[in-house]
Amino acid sequence: MAAIGTLLATVGTGAAALTNVSGAVTYDEGGIAELDLTAGLVGARDLWACGFGGRGVDVALIDTGITPVPGTGRIYNGPDLSFDAQVGGAPYLDAYGHGTHLASLINGRDPGVTAPPSSACRSNRINPTATKDMGFPRVSGFAGMAPDARVVNLKTGAADGAVDVTQVIAQIDWAVQNRNRNGLNIRVLAIPYGVSSTYGNFRDPLSHAVDVAAANGILVVAAAGNDGTTDTALAYPARNNDVLAVGAADRGSSSSTGTDVTTWTVASFSDRGTTQRKPDLLVPAVLIPGLRVPGSYLDTQTTTQGNRLIRGSGTSQATAIVAGVAAQLAQRYPGATVPQLKNMLVTSSWRARPGRFVSDATVLSTNKLLGARPNLALPAPFVNTNGTASVQPLRSAGTLAIGEGRLTGDIDVQGRSMAGWEARATARTSWSGGSWMGRVYTGTPTSTGVPVARWASSWAGVPWSQVAGFAGTWDGVRWRGDTWSGVRWRGDDWSGVRWRGVAWDGVRWRGTNWDGVRWRGSANWSSASWT
Repeated sequence: MAAIGTLLATVGTGAAALTNVSGAVTYDEGGIAELDLTAGLVGARDLWACGFGGRGVDVALIDTGITPVPGTGRIYNGPDLSFDAQVGGAPYLDAYGHGTHLASLINGRDPGVTAPPSSACRSNRINPTATKDMGFPRVSGFAGMAPDARVVNLKTGAADGAVDVTQVIAQIDWAVQNRNRNGLNIRVLAIPYGVSSTYGNFRDPLSHAVDVAAANGILVVAAAGNDGTTDTALAYPARNNDVLAVGAADRGSSSSTGTDVTTWTVASFSDRGTTQRKPDLLVPAVLIPGLRVPGSYLDTQTTTQGNRLIRGSGTSQATAIVAGVAAQLAQRYPGATVPQLKNMLVTSSWRARPGRFVSDATVLSTNKLLGARPNLALPAPFVNTNGTASVQPLRSAGTLAIGEGRLTGDIDVQGRSMAGWEARATARTSWSGGSWMGRVYTGTPTSTGVPVARWASSWAGVPWSQVAGFAGTWDGVRWRGDTWSGVRWRGDDWSGVRWRGVAWDGVRWRGTNWDGVRWRGSANWSSASWT
């Protein structure tokens, strides 16, 4: 993994430096059309044509930040809790490339791209028994699921992807406490991240954090996980029953076909779940095109598409897509509760082909979504967890290296005890201004964003400048092994970074070894060369 100083020097250290990339943008019409097809198949285009583009709704995104490349939608910068902020990194910006890609799937929008006229609304043509695409309004240009919504940028992952579970928990707390402050209306929280846990829902800290969010009116959309080839159980927080757990579907076709949802399967990498807890919903999430960040870590590891888009496969992409559609429903039914929003999405789905997974899965379908109505009989959620277990076992990928030490025990990234956090989270008092659990993390929220301030000047007595190795970089904080097994950003299968048993999109393979996964195309692999 590259050091952050190198990446930030490549990308630029401020938004102004990044605006210059617009001159080099080329449009990949095929990729844009394919994203439009995906939006149509899950019902997002129908809702937009009916006037529900997510206007007035905020979707909070916990990820690696957002860089305002051309096509990025409206953004509100929340706190930057990443390690980047401690070593002079540009606030909020995405030097990794993951967060910007997902944000573009939620609310990306090219200038001038609009929904079809309101007369194109097809609510009177709903056919809830149709499994194939009935036709939907198409748009010209790049647009995500909910182009009228706003994304709240909760930057948590660093330039090399490094993140600790306590940073994620702190961001969830911030979203809860600031849901309706400073002009915000956070109705949806997207978490493309997951960890393994043996605690169970009641004691797991991450489960408790999302439980509190749901009880306070925020629909949490969480990634099921990308360990489907090795592990069926969902990651946390998706395993919590109060969140909307999202998996990935594979249409198994090019952009011109694959519109019959009954022929789709669960993507090979997507966690299937168990008989106790399975994904609530699947959406297409294989080779999904979205905006790239020139010079970011992912960008340097891939062959980009059309010099503007990058394709990603994973339950991260599925999470972003569903979060965008949820924002559209939240605009349509502003008084809908979390269980009602979740129920409308889950019941607007068709059963996919079973394949080799634990139980049947359902895929969000345009043919049912417009007919969705809130179920008034569903009770409001309440906090039914206590989150008293230690956070240490949630660092299952290994310990986070901080200087010469290790981040171990029930402590946060500043080395302070987590004791009493669960009660303060429930009472919505864990944040006070720019302090979380009494430790300074960031500046006080304002109407235009959150100014970033450094954390404490040292960790366990070691100055941050020494922990980082040398000024301006952060090469001493990373997960051991670089494999992110169990604790990682869900959705790390990119077109060129690392592929895990799914199709390759035809770009150059970086290396000499081939491990037997399928290549899409007519060429044959003869162990040594293409024929």
